[in-house]
Amino acid sequence: MLKALCKQNEHRMEFVPEDEMLLTDREIRQLTGRKRFAAQCRALGRMGLPHDRDPDGRPLVLREVVMERLGGEKPPQEWEPDFSVIRG
Repeated sequence: MLKALCKQNEHRMEFVPEDEMLLTDREIRQLTGRKRFAAQCRALGRMGLPHDRDPDGRPLVLREVVMERLGGEKPPQEWEPDFSVIRG
C-alpha cells in the first residue's frame, strides 16, 4: 500500500509518496528557483541544505532534511535499536 504525503502548491495539491527518500528534480527546481544543476547546488549551499551530487552533477537532497528544516514533521522511524540489551 502506498501512502502519500499531501503538500500544498501555489495552485494545486500534489501527492508525493512517503517512501521517496530524495527530492525529485522538479521539487529541487521549485525549492531553488534554478534549472541548471550547478546553480541548484549553489542555491542549496546558500540555503544551508546539505546535498550531494550524482555522477551527472544532479543534486541529491534528502526529503527528511528539507521537511525538518522547513517545519514539516519528521517521518516516523519504522525501527529503532534496543540499547537496553547492551551491557557495559
